[in-house]
Amino acid sequence: MELNGSPVPEVKTGSYLSLVRDWKNGDTFSINLDMSFHYWVGARESLGKTSIYRGPILLAYDPAFDAYENNTLPEFNARNLGFKFVTSNRPIQPWMLIRVKGINGAEVTLCDFVSGGAYGNPYKTWLKIANVEAVRFSKEKPIWTNRPSQ
Repeated sequence: MELNGSPVPEVKTGSYLSLVRDWKNGDTFSINLDMSFHYWVGARESLGKTSIYRGPILLAYDPAFDAYENNTLPEFNARNLGFKFVTSNRPIQPWMLIRVKGINGAEVTLCDFVSGGAYGNPYKTWLKIANVEAVRFSKEKPIWTNRPSQ
């Protein structure tokens, strides 16, 4: 993080940052986010399913962008999703649209969670994805997501 081109001191990963100052016209604040893909393995009612994130953005399957019914999505392999950014000709444009490959080679389009359901249809964020291990919560690593296992 930078404030007016200089690093912000005492930034702590996984916590909030409070910048108390008199802001002036022309002040700039920049933040670099890790926008890599990562996974959250479900528990309880989502056991056996996984959510995909790109940086802080949760991805969702919305049938407005594909021909699949919610219960017929293919299973995925986290090691071989082949993320590909795509666009849509729909009137409501999602913030993010990404095509991934299922284990059977079928392509599925995912959108950002905020855009999911914009057309009034059901969407889902918990998908069947192999090769991702669950992360145990700890105070040292309060993030529940993980990269694919090798």
